[in-house]
Amino acid sequence: MGELGASVSLVAILPEVALVLGAVLVLLVDVTWKPDLRVHAILAAASIAGAAGGLLAQWLEIYPDTEGIAGAQGAFPIFAYSDMVVIDPESILFRAGVVAITAIGTVFAWRLIRRLGRKGAEALALVLIASSGFLFMVSAGHFMMLFLGLEVGSISLYVLAGISNEHKESDEAAMKYFLLGSVASAIFLYGVALLYTATGTMTYAGTRGFLLSLGDQIVFRPAIFPLAVGLILVGFLFKIGAAPFHAWAPDVYQGAPAGITGYMSAVAKVAAIGAILRMAFVPFSGLVDTWQAPLAGVAAVSVVVGTLYAVVQSDLRRILAYSGVAHAGFLLVGVATGTTGSARGVAFYVLTYVIVLAAAFGIVGAVSGASSSGSPLDAYRGLSKSSPGAAASLSVLMLALAGMPVTSGFVAKFGVFTAAWRGGFQWLVLVALVASVAAFAFYLRVIVLMYFEEGDGPEVELSLGTRISTAVVLILTIGLGVYPTPLLELIDRAFF
Repeated sequence: MGELGASVSLVAILPEVALVLGAVLVLLVDVTWKPDLRVHAILAAASIAGAAGGLLAQWLEIYPDTEGIAGAQGAFPIFAYSDMVVIDPESILFRAGVVAITAIGTVFAWRLIRRLGRKGAEALALVLIASSGFLFMVSAGHFMMLFLGLEVGSISLYVLAGISNEHKESDEAAMKYFLLGSVASAIFLYGVALLYTATGTMTYAGTRGFLLSLGDQIVFRPAIFPLAVGLILVGFLFKIGAAPFHAWAPDVYQGAPAGITGYMSAVAKVAAIGAILRMAFVPFSGLVDTWQAPLAGVAAVSVVVGTLYAVVQSDLRRILAYSGVAHAGFLLVGVATGTTGSARGVAFYVLTYVIVLAAAFGIVGAVSGASSSGSPLDAYRGLSKSSPGAAASLSVLMLALAGMPVTSGFVAKFGVFTAAWRGGFQWLVLVALVASVAAFAFYLRVIVLMYFEEGDGPEVELSLGTRISTAVVLILTIGLGVYPTPLLELIDRAFF
């Protein structure tokens, strides 16, 4: 077990090692032997399985005696590499989310990987490398490690957005994502520099200790603190697509190859929310009065803007993009509340939301084509007659995104809104509730087109892997909507 300080712990980076090793092997094997894609599938599956095994090893390391331990108080966190990497129940929870999205996203992207031919190995390697970066993000205990993880993940996504040369919209999406993402990263890095100037430390624990030591000494809390926190948060609000930092999302989701969009949208969101929660409750816990009100304002703007713009879209991927803006707002409702209860609600929300989002994009990719840019709503007219299985699955996923009872989406919204109401943000809950009701308009619109409109679309062929992954997501979505206790108990362990 790692010790506080400059300790070296292989266990702390096992999942990252497994994913990076898998990416290297995929590229080396492809260059050397140019094998069938089934060999790459085996390597990728082994890599992801190795990452999952690494998470299990980390869990056993921080819980050496798993019997009789109730809650996270029984955990022994790993502080490794001069506190740059912190492995505790919270980080393992979000790491598991990243690994799960990597597995699901790879399955849904496989048709695209096959269509890319020799470039398929590059796409697969980029997925594994991106996930390794996001794993570092959610377990960072140092702002430089946070930045490195952010950039490794983000740069890989920029390339994936433009990896298909079949449509010029793909290149346009990649360029927009890269330029705006680079600006967001620069803003984040400037905020980190200002924070270091004020505190003299870049570790989460050191920043928290410095801020708490100031107490109410206003004279020693100059404007550099709110400026630094604001710039850092802006960088992450961009990653989750919160308004007004959302302009990139609709164009990127519409222009990027359909097969990879689900992975791109889901993995970035779960990693960014995990990082935001850790920053809010560790380094910035002494500045709640600085970030709470602005985050509440961004949450309100996001749910309103996302809902209003989604209603008028004629492309399903743009609808899902603006829906993502609204969901980012719902997540920020919980973050802005700033309580442990709201953090639990946010964790449940993001973990259940991202798998539904990835599956929805997976079906969209199957309908529109794995390498396509754009998914017009007209393509879904009469889909229930030509492809009843795809239509039924997409309908359940739309209802889950809307927050219909008996789905995980309802439980997620209920938990976040309840915590926010108890935390004194009644006005924000009312805004979010109105937006949630209005959002049914565009979710039900898709269902109406599939079941009550005539169309002559071709039958959608779902691969075996896509069918299995979709079935697993549907079972989890409905199962956690009916009986969410197992995941809620796991989340309770993650937050003190």
